[in-house]
Amino acid sequence: MTRRLFVYFRVTRASEAAVVAAVRELQAAWQAAMPGLQCELLRRADDSAAVTLMETYACASGISGAWQERIERDASARLATWLVGARHVELFESCA
Repeated sequence: MTRRLFVYFRVTRASEAAVVAAVRELQAAWQAAMPGLQCELLRRADDSAAVTLMETYACASGISGAWQERIERDASARLATWLVGARHVELFESCA
């Protein structure tokens, strides 16, 4: 089964541009290190006060436990000062 990773978190509107730039930089580094990694960054459409962002990760071979740990570790370290609350990590698998 192919595992996909979804991570969502909240930041202030004032920090949104800096966070988006930081996530895109991280995603570019991960794609260079893991050929075939597909990354996406989404913004919740109906937020008003804070901004909810979601990162998605997929790969034809699936997201391994090691890659999940690296993504979580690198992003947590890089984004910690901007977070409003915790990063929420969810892992989904393809249906058989």
